[in-house]
Amino acid sequence: IAFGLINVFGAKETTFLQRVLVTTLVVILIAFVIAGLKETGVAEAFRPEAGHGAFFKSGIVGFVSTIGLVFVSYAGLTKVASVAEEVQNPDRNIPLGMTLSLITATIIYTLGTVILIKVLEPEALYSSLTPIADAGREFLGWVPFDLGVILIVVAAIAAFASTGNAGIMSASRYPYAMAKDKLVPVRLSQIGKYGTPTIAIIVTVAAMIIVLLLFDVASVAKLASAFQLLLFGLVCVAVIVMRESKI
Repeated sequence: IAFGLINVFGAKETTFLQRVLVTTLVVILIAFVIAGLKETGVAEAFRPEAGHGAFFKSGIVGFVSTIGLVFVSYAGLTKVASVAEEVQNPDRNIPLGMTLSLITATIIYTLGTVILIKVLEPEALYSSLTPIADAGREFLGWVPFDLGVILIVVAAIAAFASTGNAGIMSASRYPYAMAKDKLVPVRLSQIGKYGTPTIAIIVTVAAMIIVLLLFDVASVAKLASAFQLLLFGLVCVAVIVMRESKI
């Protein structure tokens, strides 16, 4: 509800909050990566360990299922396209924003994973639901008041908050665009006094709340990656149809 209200009050307010959240997240994760590489040693971090050479040891099914599990972590960059109408100099800024976000996420995720594998014992890593905090506790124990782990928790909260904030902003633009094409009720395309599609945002937030209240949240989260892949596939089909039919 809070993020919905921020989205109603304006795109600039929403993006300012997004900048704060993402900057906080990225700075903490970069510090985690630097401290982790310092702990393990850069050369040691990338030296393959015995028993870890079998990349496909769970077969193609294990490989593909892992892609499906982590894919949703990279799906956020497509949110840029949904707010294309509100981006200044979109020809330059949209491709630049998507490229930089993908590069940043890939580097941080890859280095972060390397550090986790090196710092934590395999059994501890496999059984942990909070591996980054556990790894931080291992090599940031010298920081007073457990501040290292607290910063990891702050980063996690910033990650969830930024996802929710950006999710509402991007998701609300779909009914808004569909309403302009008269595919859904036209009222969803109305712009409020703050210059945002107020009704579309309210409907989007309400739909999210209903899903959270009526369905098992863990099950919904597990479906997220598969649904994103299905959605991207349908988008590609839609583009082909539009081009071939000269729309």
